[in-house]
Amino acid sequence: MIAALVSVEIYCRIANSGKLKIKMPDSVPPNVAGTFELLLPAVITILIVSGFGMIFQYATSYTISEAINAVIQKPLTGLLTGLPGYLLIFGLSTCFWVIGIHGTNVLKPVYQATTLQAILANTEAVSNGQTPQYILNDTFISCFTTCGGAGCTIGLIVAILIFSKRDDYQTIAKLSLLPGVFNINETMTFGLPVVLNPMMAIPFILAPIASATFAYFMTTIGFCGMMVYAVPWTTPPLLIAWLGTGGNIGAVITQFICICLSFVIYLPFVLISNKQKVEA
Repeated sequence: MIAALVSVEIYCRIANSGKLKIKMPDSVPPNVAGTFELLLPAVITILIVSGFGMIFQYATSYTISEAINAVIQKPLTGLLTGLPGYLLIFGLSTCFWVIGIHGTNVLKPVYQATTLQAILANTEAVSNGQTPQYILNDTFISCFTTCGGAGCTIGLIVAILIFSKRDDYQTIAKLSLLPGVFNINETMTFGLPVVLNPMMAIPFILAPIASATFAYFMTTIGFCGMMVYAVPWTTPPLLIAWLGTGGNIGAVITQFICICLSFVIYLPFVLISNKQKVEA
């Protein structure tokens, strides 16, 4: 990203200056002449960027990518593969959601490289007959932290369908049930809504934290199998637990309990919403 931004800026400044254009005769077709006019700016940009990379490597004995990995990626790996840092990231994600910012898209660049690396390391370990090391990984997120979508709203849908007396909530929940099975919940977050709704914001933040913490504990004690295979995030609940662990029934039971836990967390707020006056 840094190289792309810097190189494009250098190239545009050199090209727009007009001082290094190779002017061709008028008989040369415009498309060919245009290529030659921008040849020197492109060559100079490549020399500047690659030259800086060579100097940096000579001075530090690291390539720029290796330095970024050492300074940023490794500390993030330590943070995101530990439960406190993991809960902090996804707590922030849900906080962004409730103020109208797509928390998943905002924070995914921060954590996805680390969580993908963790699940791939687990897969490689299992393939080599070794014990996987990373409980918190990309499949763990889909299975236990964003089950039904951000905020574990599958529990909210069930709570509304069973206990809500509001027609508007019932309508939105029925529309959201099928997408929710595939972990898509924008109909809930923006339709119910959860966004800018102070009351629903509380369980929306608490449910994924409680679910992830419980699943982490169950994995630690060995009841829930560790996620060792990358599974698409749209895989339905229970099935994703089975596939992600390579067929561990404890993981399926754990995810079911997590869904029940999110249901219990959302339920009091659904009951309170029954007493709210619906504005026309």
